[in-house]
Amino acid sequence: MTEQGASTPVNAGQLVIICQGTGCVSSESPRILDALKENISQQGLSDSIQTKLSGCHGFCEQGPIVIIEPEGVFYCKVKLDDVPEIAESHLKNGKHVERLFYRDPVTEEAIPFYKDIPFYAKQQRLILKNCGHINPELIDDYLAA
Repeated sequence: MTEQGASTPVNAGQLVIICQGTGCVSSESPRILDALKENISQQGLSDSIQTKLSGCHGFCEQGPIVIIEPEGVFYCKVKLDDVPEIAESHLKNGKHVERLFYRDPVTEEAIPFYKDIPFYAKQQRLILKNCGHINPELIDDYLAA
């Protein structure tokens, strides 16, 4: 719940998706999810920003993966220490955390958006099109998709 008198977040209505696939879980993504929830609350953003877990994104070497929707910003190799910066810089103030963007291994170019990462851009997912975007533990997510 937003405190009375608190400013409206720059990116109100966002959804923070944290991968809970095996690779990401082994790299502490459950703790990252808990810390994000706590930081979002501390920033007074709980009314306007939601968090949810997702299944595997298929790019385990880049995990833990955090995606901010509806922009489609892709943060990779997220550590627990990165959470306060994501909450304050991106979610509260609308400034991306560029150091957490995926980097092209050949050009070293930072790629901020999920859809532009070659690993995903070259795929046409049919059966698994919702994987990484819905919570595999919630039937309502399946029904909504």
